[in-house]
Amino acid sequence: MIAQTNTSQTLSRKPSAKDKPRASRKLDSHEITLARLKREGSSVLIATMGGDEVVGKLVDFDRYSIGIRESVTSPTKFVFKSAIQSFEQYIKA
Repeated sequence: MIAQTNTSQTLSRKPSAKDKPRASRKLDSHEITLARLKREGSSVLIATMGGDEVVGKLVDFDRYSIGIRESVTSPTKFVFKSAIQSFEQYIKA
């Protein structure tokens, strides 16, 4: 006896990454400022909890760190946000 399949049933498949909507989260207030500084290509001054200061162009940031580059030829430095005391836009006098 040959089993008859029901053609009205669709096979379930695992959704791919492009099928899923990207999970978005609301940016914190400091991340809104960082996004603006990055978009403008501004330099930032970061003061760390250890008393060091780092000045450079804001390259990237995420939930936990900020990446800045001191010059075009220098490597990107990443600073964990938990180690930052403050940051501000750096304007040369």
